[in-house]
Amino acid sequence: RARIVINAALLTSVFEAAPSGGLLLDAHGVVLGANTRCAHLWGLPPAALVHGAHGLPQSLIAHVADPIGFATRLRHLDYHRNDEMHDEIVLANGNVVELHTAPIVEADGQLWGRCWFFRDLTQQHRAESLLREEEDKFRGVVEQDVTGICIVTDDSRIAYTNGTYARIFGYTQE
Repeated sequence: RARIVINAALLTSVFEAAPSGGLLLDAHGVVLGANTRCAHLWGLPPAALVHGAHGLPQSLIAHVADPIGFATRLRHLDYHRNDEMHDEIVLANGNVVELHTAPIVEADGQLWGRCWFFRDLTQQHRAESLLREEEDKFRGVVEQDVTGICIVTDDSRIAYTNGTYARIFGYTQE
């Protein structure tokens, strides 16, 4: 019995220390375990993830920007219980969460439950958006410049030329 308690404590500690939100449901959708990152990512009170809570995936629908699309993906899992799903979900608050879920299947093929993992991609998406905006600004300035501009890589390949450069040297801009 002591060994079981120690193993349970170790697994709980590892689950809680994970860098992503984690959720474990039994085959009927009852919560078996969740870490605090999961509640935080979804903006849920920790009480929503207590052992024995029912209907959690359905309650997440209220927290997404596209509830119909998310509900459709959840229904797919109801009918294809052995499928995995990997997706990016935009939450109603604008945050972006990467979702990965997979069935937990016994050696004999019986479905035991489902594990869910969630990772916050909001900062990554914001940084990518800012980078695209800066690239667009740069490209706009460079394209309008009357000076011929040519960007060459370290291995002497032409990476970019603006229209003025192409006209000066008689190239087509590609």
